[in-house]
Amino acid sequence: MHMKQTCRSSARMLTVGTLLMALLAGASMPGRAVAAEAGKTAGQKPVSRFTQVEAGTFYSLALRNDGSVWTWGRNLWSELGIQEHMTVTSIAAPVRLAGLDEIVSIATNGGGYQLAAKADGSVWEWGRSLQSVKQGIRPRQVAGINGVAAVEAGATSGFAVKRDGTLWAWPREGSAAAANASNGPARAAGISGVVQLTSYGDLAAAVTKEGAVWLWHASASEAAFQPLKPIRVTGLPKIKQVALLWDTAYGIDENGRTWSWSWTYGGVKGSYSVNAIKQIGQPKKIQAVMKMKEVKAGDGYALFVTSSGEVWTNSQTQPGKLVKRSGLPAASSAAAGGYHGLALDASGRIWGWGADKWYEIGTPPTSPDGMIYKPVQVEREINLTANGKRLESIFPAVQRGRSILVPLRDTAAVVGAVFKTVNNYEGQFMIIEYKGNTAELGWNKAKLVVDGKAMEIDYPTGAWSGVTMVPCSLLKQLGVSISWDGASRTVSISG
Repeated sequence: MHMKQTCRSSARMLTVGTLLMALLAGASMPGRAVAAEAGKTAGQKPVSRFTQVEAGTFYSLALRNDGSVWTWGRNLWSELGIQEHMTVTSIAAPVRLAGLDEIVSIATNGGGYQLAAKADGSVWEWGRSLQSVKQGIRPRQVAGINGVAAVEAGATSGFAVKRDGTLWAWPREGSAAAANASNGPARAAGISGVVQLTSYGDLAAAVTKEGAVWLWHASASEAAFQPLKPIRVTGLPKIKQVALLWDTAYGIDENGRTWSWSWTYGGVKGSYSVNAIKQIGQPKKIQAVMKMKEVKAGDGYALFVTSSGEVWTNSQTQPGKLVKRSGLPAASSAAAGGYHGLALDASGRIWGWGADKWYEIGTPPTSPDGMIYKPVQVEREINLTANGKRLESIFPAVQRGRSILVPLRDTAAVVGAVFKTVNNYEGQFMIIEYKGNTAELGWNKAKLVVDGKAMEIDYPTGAWSGVTMVPCSLLKQLGVSISWDGASRTVSISG
């Protein structure tokens, strides 16, 4: 018996068809070097670009072609995986997650828990813990599961497609079933050749290379981890991709047409226990004109991406009708968050719209009510290195015009500079000492004094995600060596 999840979990779709089909055909697993070739032309360095984007409730994450993972938005419940004990409630721009490299796929359950598959077949987890909302999980490997090509994050379970096309599930950290060491990963009986995977709560939907769709429930909310028998959805043509939304599923067939059907749980009346999955009626074609290439499901709505890159969503006032999301470039993929949407364009840049009070769109709101009504581009990601090593700060660097702003305290620490704040009758100002040079600067000002001499900097100091940010030009004035690589979007600091 399994406890039915009453809260929203995952409605994410992970497009892994090309990767999984290649693996099933006997190809080797692509690693970081392969991924880094994306966006590269002859004689040029690889150009950094995002290849996958996912959205949860008030937060977002994305995978870059160098195998790195970036995240932003709310961290009130430790969703982002940047701290074990939450002290920072939000991050306003993409920040690179420490400890995650050579990643080939990412997933979120929408409620703050994330999974990733690495090029070596291992699985990694981070984000919100089931034990405490103030206790976060920094990226760490999930024991007992390997040989994985793609993942999906459930409410109490994790799901994975292995390189051989089989479907697996295991109890999530902190769940009732995880306390029992005998509850290891379980395989979905009778399912093979999986090329696409999605989940909602603890229900997974898998598409096989033959175009069949299977539903599989695997809850870890009770001491015994006993996934239910999978069921095959009947009445569908050959499907290439699916998404789950509450009690509704969407599928896109090989001709780009969209189908919908309903499902429910069987159980004991008056309780939340689940003992079966049931299909309700037969699938119906809901859109016969536009050719779709992807569907993503969020809380109460879905996003559809056409073959030409248009993004459409369910009408809130006219059930069954789709409404176009205007103001976007041609999209290659999309992500449906709780209250915001994201789109990935052909160049690998991310666009967002909707709620932004927690910076889940990755840039400040454009409206006083904390909303972004017209799609805007998410802040561009910036790598930070110091003395040849990655600077692993939980705060992002940001670009303003031609200026790069970096978190002062973390940057000063790695180059050996001393940073302190001083209050006097004129207000608060900062003092930075580096190799015999001393700089004094006021808050939110573009002027500083270095060893008594007034100088201009190209952008004012200020706050971002609650920390002091300064332009790289200030550090240069002190004698710190700074360089910029536009292809990898990396600021290199040495001192």
